[in-house]
Amino acid sequence: MTDIRTKPARVPSTSRFLNPYVVCFIVVAGVVILAVTIALLVYFLAFDQKSYFYRSSFQLLNVEYNSQLNSPATQEYRTLSGRIESLITRTFKESNLRNQFMRAHVVKLSQDGSGVRADIVMKFRFTRNNNGASM
Repeated sequence: MTDIRTKPARVPSTSRFLNPYVVCFIVVAGVVILAVTIALLVYFLAFDQKSYFYRSSFQLLNVEYNSQLNSPATQEYRTLSGRIESLITRTFKESNLRNQFMRAHVVKLSQDGSGVRADIVMKFRFTRNNNGASM
């Protein structure tokens, strides 16, 4: 009797396609493409904003005008303008425009009849999706 031992057939290796360097390159390229895509989306959707300034005036009937309100350097002017800016800020922060409102600034206080007229400039930021001019 003859003892014939068979050797297993050699199957060609597919490791050429599973080279660790190729896999690493594909993974890194995929992550970079994904990161760039997400960064561009975030920039254009969240940070591509334009500032709009709105001027407004209103009369304060419960404040009596005096000469101290004529100059921004006086304590009375700073106190009253700070209160006005705070009220406007609080009002907008409690409204639907809370994310667009940036700040309010009293430009001038002047006499208007027996009360005080306040000229205000307000700053808003709108994205391209929300047209600030039409708002």
